[in-house]
Amino acid sequence: MSAALGCSIILRLFLRPQTLAMPGSLYLLGLGLLLSGTPSLGNDCPYRPTATEQFDYMLDLSGNGEYFLFWKFNTTHITFEAHAKTHGWLGLGLSPTGRMYPADMVTGWVKSDGSIVFTDRFSSSYYPPKKDEAQDYQLLRAEENEFGTILKFSRLLDTCDSKDFVISEDTVRILYAYHPDDPVSEDRLIYHGGSRRGFKSVRLLESRAKIPDLPDDVQYFDFLNGINGKNNMINLPARDTFYHCTTFNMPDIGGKRHVIRYDPVVTPGNEKIVHHVVLYRCRGEEPKYAHMDYDCYAATTDYRPECRSVFLMYEIGAGSFIWPEHTGLSLGAEGDPSFFVMETHYSNPDLRDDILDNSGIRIFYTNHLRQHEAGVMETGMEITLTQFIPPHEDSFLSEGICSMECLKLGLPNATDEIKVFALFHHSHLLARGMKTRLIRNGVEQPPIANDDNYDFNYQAANVLQKEITIKSGDSLIIECNYQSMNRTNVTMGGLGIREEMCLSFLMYYPKVKVDACLSSPAHDAPSDFQIDQMTSYLKQVDHHSQGQMNRLNSMINEIDWRNPSVRAKFRNKAKLSGFDNQCFYRGKKVLGDYFQRPEVNTPYQKPKSSCTT
Repeated sequence: MSAALGCSIILRLFLRPQTLAMPGSLYLLGLGLLLSGTPSLGNDCPYRPTATEQFDYMLDLSGNGEYFLFWKFNTTHITFEAHAKTHGWLGLGLSPTGRMYPADMVTGWVKSDGSIVFTDRFSSSYYPPKKDEAQDYQLLRAEENEFGTILKFSRLLDTCDSKDFVISEDTVRILYAYHPDDPVSEDRLIYHGGSRRGFKSVRLLESRAKIPDLPDDVQYFDFLNGINGKNNMINLPARDTFYHCTTFNMPDIGGKRHVIRYDPVVTPGNEKIVHHVVLYRCRGEEPKYAHMDYDCYAATTDYRPECRSVFLMYEIGAGSFIWPEHTGLSLGAEGDPSFFVMETHYSNPDLRDDILDNSGIRIFYTNHLRQHEAGVMETGMEITLTQFIPPHEDSFLSEGICSMECLKLGLPNATDEIKVFALFHHSHLLARGMKTRLIRNGVEQPPIANDDNYDFNYQAANVLQKEITIKSGDSLIIECNYQSMNRTNVTMGGLGIREEMCLSFLMYYPKVKVDACLSSPAHDAPSDFQIDQMTSYLKQVDHHSQGQMNRLNSMINEIDWRNPSVRAKFRNKAKLSGFDNQCFYRGKKVLGDYFQRPEVNTPYQKPKSSCTT
């Protein structure tokens, strides 16, 4: 039965009761991902979406308060509850890409006589999804109310049906659609139209802790980009990619404290423009250099602080980050950083010159010190032109190595170890999958994190189901899987959105003195003459020199990358080549030696599915 529903609910971003919003800024807490115990939606609506039972997670899929999804899970099953602002039909789907197909879907509605239509479906084309022969979703409840329609249902995480999406710790795109009217029949769905559909990326099997109330003793301070700008705003240049740096002195917080949480502060309207914010801690910088503003990576003879140690970071799609209750980042003690550089990456593909911004980070700290001092370690591939991805590739692997030698600087004794509780994977537009692999004595352990459905626009922290131990003598392989079928030229490593990165930021404890454990490709294995000549020059080119870059591009363009055998030669060269260490200890590069890829005598074997063939 269709009806005009006048209730308008807007729930996209929310504040904890203990925080105060600043003029001209807001908090992004998970882009609409709410955890149980969230605040109310306001009093301007006679109905508020209330789940029929306690759920751990809730997501405003539509972004305008018209379609909400609740869910919870255990080791075998997941339960969903969808609330849509319609008295017609609604649908929910799971997709690896966000496209309508291939996708695993359900549709349902309550008919005018009170009977219920609920169907497990799948899509393999841009036509209405078909009914699945195996109806693996179990309907638990369906009803209409003042807000709209509720569908509650459950399924196995792995139904053993090839037409169903296997729910894992990977990122998944949740599709949604709805229509104000009921279909004539189960086989004749009415097209939802362009405004009543969409998707959002999320990790359904998220293990992040529920956002706790902040204790009374918790205080905060802000690092914001507009500190020197007119009306506390900076005016972004009309550039596709811009890295803005601002320097700060550490405020006086009264002695040693532990950071327990940070929130991104993003200027309204700039949510898609602020791609990431990285706060670096510096050593030995003079206070007089605070409040500098500059283009982070522009060639200049002016003084620029040298800071390599990542203190914390925000990436697009993420929200608050909260440390486990037994860990915290140390601030305010002797030897702790007193000077910071905040790097903000702005993505401005429309080349607008009217964007004003005052985004940054809000840092919460407590004087109740926790058991363990936490740290952040940058691992993977150094941002370098020698990261090289040919065009026309359906799957091309790049690897960054965190070497045993570098890790041993922080774990010098045989019994030393650290425990990883979360990480941030970071890559750009070509990435389709990312994996942080752990190698111990030639035996590959279960991956610290693996996401075969990586989404550039959803780079929230991957909070691990259980802490992973890294021991002295271990090494890491950070693996990025790229798809470059739509590129006609090569893609190199770099800072721009259309360039690439392959990084994994580990959140761990106890803190060690290794800040970054990176590598760059050595390209030393012999191959085709043209390829060898190009990669040899690639390793020495100065990207600030237009003449050298022109010569490099000329060498690249002389190679026929459309030829599959040429690309195969480069893949083989990359596979057989070694690496150059890029190891940073206490903020300084200490290792730059050549090394070979760590031996993996026993690759990790994913546990066999319980499904019978």
